Amino acid sequence: MHFQMTIFVSTMILAFGCTSFQEPPQYEGPRTTYTEEEANLEILQAAAEKAQADLLTEISFNENSSALTTLAIFQLNSLLQIANQINSIEQALVLSWPDEEYPTEESARLPLDQLNLAEQRNKAVENFLVRFRGIEVESFNMAERPNEAAERVGTIEAQIKAALVSAGLPSSTDEFQYLSNAARTLILLRLEKVPFDPKNLARTRKY
Repeated sequence: MHFQMTIFVSTMILAFGCTSFQEPPQYEGPRTTYTEEEANLEILQAAAEKAQADLLTEISFNENSSALTTLAIFQLNSLLQIANQINSIEQALVLSWPDEEYPTEESARLPLDQLNLAEQRNKAVENFLVRFRGIEVESFNMAERPNEAAERVGTIEAQIKAALVSAGLPSSTDEFQYLSNAARTLILLRLEKVPFDPKNLARTRKY
C-alpha cells in the first residue's frame, strides 16, 4: 500500500490521496523540527501498514486530561473529511498514550492512574467518532503491553504495538531524541475497498 505524507500544522495525516483543508484554529503549542516529525511519521506509518490502514492522524491532549481540544477536534474532522471524499469508512483503530511513554518490556504496564488516563482518552475519541459519525471503533491502551497470550495468538493489537516498537517507538526509560508520544492518540482509518472489476483492467492497458 502506498502512503503519501502530508504534514499540516501539528496534524499528521498519511494517505494515498489528499484534498483541501479548512483553516486550522490558532495553535500556540511547541513546534518540532522536521527531523523529529519525519522520524515520528516513520513510526506511525509502521503502525498504519501493519493495520492495513488507509489514513491516519495523531492528536494531542493536555496534561492529565482526556478532553478533546479545539485543535484535536479540527484534526479529527479534517481526517474524516478526507476519508469521506475517498470512500466510506470501514473501521477506526484508536491508540492512546497517557502522560508517559509506552512501558518497557520489563514493566509491561504503567501505573494504574496512567492506565486509566489512556483509557479515558480512548473513550473520548471513540465517543466522538461513534456519536457524530457512527463509525465502528476498536481501541488499544498504550499504557500496557500485550500479554503473552495475545502475542502468541497474534492479535491486531499485539501486531500493531510490535510494529511500533520495531520502528523505534520510545519507551518510558528511553532518553528521548525524537518526538515524544506521551499525551497523544493515534487514529487509523480503514476504508472500504472497491470491489474488483475486470472491466477496469482495460482502462489501464497500454496498446
